[in-house]
Amino acid sequence: QKGTGVIEVDSTMEAMQRKIIKWTPQTNSVTLEGHTDGVTCLAHSVEYKKVFSGSLDRTIRVWDLAFHEPLCDGELKGHRGGITGMAVSRNKLVTGSSDATCKVWDLATMKEETKLVGHAGLIHGVMVLNDMALTTSQDKSIKLWDMRAGQLITSIETKSRGQYGMAIHELKLLS
Repeated sequence: QKGTGVIEVDSTMEAMQRKIIKWTPQTNSVTLEGHTDGVTCLAHSVEYKKVFSGSLDRTIRVWDLAFHEPLCDGELKGHRGGITGMAVSRNKLVTGSSDATCKVWDLATMKEETKLVGHAGLIHGVMVLNDMALTTSQDKSIKLWDMRAGQLITSIETKSRGQYGMAIHELKLLS
């Protein structure tokens, strides 16, 4: 079947220095190359048959999985820092960066739709729930955003050194 396989990010020091991602379509392995610095995060859109790779080179590469060997279908640019987190929901990609901002990208046009500004530190985690985005940051906060308006809904300040991840379980936020 076209486009089926496994994506593997090799986290060895050698692989990180070579900036590679391996695509293993059922029987063989293909190396996806193009970033000029280490790959930090991945996201997948089933509907659009795309994988997105974020890098310290401040870009997001778009990989088309509709073919046996994925092709780089484009590059999203606009962050001033490395890409540190990303998430996909329906027709949106949300990327977080060390520049303390998030960007919302329209997957149909591959264009930036809005910028989420409000964190004071590197973005560690990004989640998307319908038209809302949740972000965690080194600034010790978790923020809930309205992606359509590009506005902050609420912010939760924490006492820890910074928020590094989160999960949703039965509509409860775990951080």
